[in-house]
Amino acid sequence: MIKNQTALSIVEAEEVFENAKTGRDIKQYFKKFGKLKASDAKKLRQDLENSEVLKLRPELIAKVIDILPRDTEDINNIFIDVSLDKNEIDKILEIVKKYK
Repeated sequence: MIKNQTALSIVEAEEVFENAKTGRDIKQYFKKFGKLKASDAKKLRQDLENSEVLKLRPELIAKVIDILPRDTEDINNIFIDVSLDKNEIDKILEIVKKYK
C-alpha cells in the first residue's frame, strides 16, 4: 500500500535505497546518472523551493536536480507543459549554476 508519494531526484532516491536490499543494477544506475552529492541535491531543492518561481512543482524540481540545466533550451525541455517567462528561467539557471 502506498502511504506517501514524493517526487525525488536520482540522488535523493539513491539515499532512500542506500540501506535497502536492492539489486546491484539500481545502485549502478544511481551512481551513473546522479550528478550531485546528496547534501548538494537537498540544498538545491531547498533553494528552488524558496525561489519566487511559483510554477516549480516538486516533480519539476526533481528533474532540474537530475538534469542540472545549462541554458534556456534545457529549461524548456524540462518545463514542457509550463510556460516560464525570461525572469523565471534566469532565476532557475542562476540557482542551478551555484551547484555545478
